[in-house]
Amino acid sequence: MFRESFSNYWNDFLYNNDPTEQPGILKKRIGICQCIKIATIVLVCTLKELARQCRKSGGLKLLELPSIVRRESRKRNFNSQMIYDSIAKSLNPIDVLCTCVALSYIVIASFLKTPFLLIRELRALLSRHKYCNYPTDTLMYTLSCYLPLTFQAIRETMSISWIAATAPKIIIEELFLKNPQSNRLQTISPCGRKVVAWSEEVDIELVRKMANVTGATEMEILLTATVDALKEYFKHLAVNVPDDVFATVKYVSQRSVFLRNHEARGILCIALPTRTPLFHDDLIEILQVIQRNVQNARSRQSAIYALTAAETSCGLISSCVPSIVLKLLLNQLSKRYSLCLTHVDGDLPVEGIDGAVYWRPPQGNCNMSMTLHRHRNGVRLGIMGDALIGPQHFIIARAFPKSVRNLAGVLGVPRAPIRSPSPNPLNPTTSPGY
Repeated sequence: MFRESFSNYWNDFLYNNDPTEQPGILKKRIGICQCIKIATIVLVCTLKELARQCRKSGGLKLLELPSIVRRESRKRNFNSQMIYDSIAKSLNPIDVLCTCVALSYIVIASFLKTPFLLIRELRALLSRHKYCNYPTDTLMYTLSCYLPLTFQAIRETMSISWIAATAPKIIIEELFLKNPQSNRLQTISPCGRKVVAWSEEVDIELVRKMANVTGATEMEILLTATVDALKEYFKHLAVNVPDDVFATVKYVSQRSVFLRNHEARGILCIALPTRTPLFHDDLIEILQVIQRNVQNARSRQSAIYALTAAETSCGLISSCVPSIVLKLLLNQLSKRYSLCLTHVDGDLPVEGIDGAVYWRPPQGNCNMSMTLHRHRNGVRLGIMGDALIGPQHFIIARAFPKSVRNLAGVLGVPRAPIRSPSPNPLNPTTSPGY
């Protein structure tokens, strides 16, 4: 509504003051006020033309700015002579006297009209309770429309400014300084070839019931089951279970998997608690810690999410940072955030497809990528890992449905049957290069 109103005001302003719309304006001498109006029109039209050429050519060409200014000024005969004549006319004693008389008339008229306008606005304010809205031709109506919008815009601007100001500090803390820990998922040097596995399908209705019981989101329920499956993986490797596994988490809509779109999603860095401070192997405590970690990531990592979303949509980081620096950063960060986790959500029925699993290939020192993929009424856990860790990666896929059922049992939620079998653990599915 604000945009439409402003557009209407601007069109009226152009119609009444643009010499290309009203040629009669320049048939007589104009004053300084009219000259300022024409200068404003020239400035705005110049910026619009510059923006149009920027969109057309894909870049800002400041060298063309003088030629655009000259062209727009020539259309309206705006030059130094017009400015001089407008100043001379405004300083003419007769014009000054006429201006004083006009101002006096306006002051007297305003003084006489003010009581009536105040009474009218007061009536409009009192009529708010009767008609649930202000009359459209009053000041109260204008304020009720634009004042909340102005406050929201100021609040949003301050919020964005605060995020931008604190972004460097938070990014360094979250990515490099917070809870330093070695990569427990990387026990061997990767060979580059990949193996994949996927779990049995879990009924999404069971996950939804657990979310309703606990007040958590479906994603947090699935993360809890994933953490429990990771613990089984560490136990099978006969290594010490770490306190946390640091993961990069990304949300992907199912529509973007099957259909091409321009949806940009960022990444959050979350610590998955494989060990809890109070109780050992307590799924409810793991869920509570995950909820706190997710909430903390959402509140602190706005800058990280925005930067990674910009990189996904337009390659912002890769276009500004040298490739060698990017490789070093990726190598360092993938040592710390050893797990790449993707959540594919949505209910997009695709004809001819009964099941689907989506993976994001692990990069750098990240040896494992997991996907919580919802398709229709079920959700699977897909794992892609380096070939040298197979077939141990299948332990996570096999333990995931069991972990979901265990969590449902702890919460007192009736269990649902498993939908479909998974690959043989002795012969996990591998990539063609394995």
